[in-house]
Amino acid sequence: MSSALAPILTRDLAPETCLGPTEFIDSNHERICEQATILASGTGSHPEKAAAIFQFVRENIPYEFMLRVHTSAFIASNILEERRGFCVRKAVLLTALARSAGIPSALVFCDMRDHTLPQRLTDAMGTDIMYHHGLNAFFLDGHWRLADATLSTKLLERLGSHARQFEGASDALLPAHTTSGQPHTEILHFHGMYADLPFQDMLTGFAQGYANADIEALANMGYRL
Repeated sequence: MSSALAPILTRDLAPETCLGPTEFIDSNHERICEQATILASGTGSHPEKAAAIFQFVRENIPYEFMLRVHTSAFIASNILEERRGFCVRKAVLLTALARSAGIPSALVFCDMRDHTLPQRLTDAMGTDIMYHHGLNAFFLDGHWRLADATLSTKLLERLGSHARQFEGASDALLPAHTTSGQPHTEILHFHGMYADLPFQDMLTGFAQGYANADIEALANMGYRL
């Protein structure tokens, strides 16, 4: 892993703990298994499978700026059925599909500043930081690789950025700069890497990070926290 914070992320998480189903990552569910089999067909190595699964979640599960607070909304098979979700839900689904394909995978949480957010949105949120932003880690060829499937290629292009390809040999995070050289995303702090969704910790992080959010203003703009 290229990140300087790799020892922090991986020190307590062994790959073998990131293969089986959990409360939220129901990688043994029929829908998850069927989808993983379809995506892995025609591929050979684990990096190829991981790349195909990553591409599916990034491009075919639309990003939805809506925070959910019920546990059922964060179960991978339910996310696959709904086929939409914000960063954490997409990361949970990606983890489940990868595990179903036999690839050790985990959830990663960080606080990330997004310099491309409209001013009216940051005013309503009370911040330009995406607290407890969810992404993924895959154990491939002896290394943990980070990958962020939150935003589709088309959405990134609308924001003036290029999507990074994920092929399993290096990290694929959201771009730090737009194509014009302006700041895009900036990771401020990694919370860690998890074998299952730390649901209560996540909700606590949201409550603290968005304590000053104007819920009514967000609702009027079509967003929901």
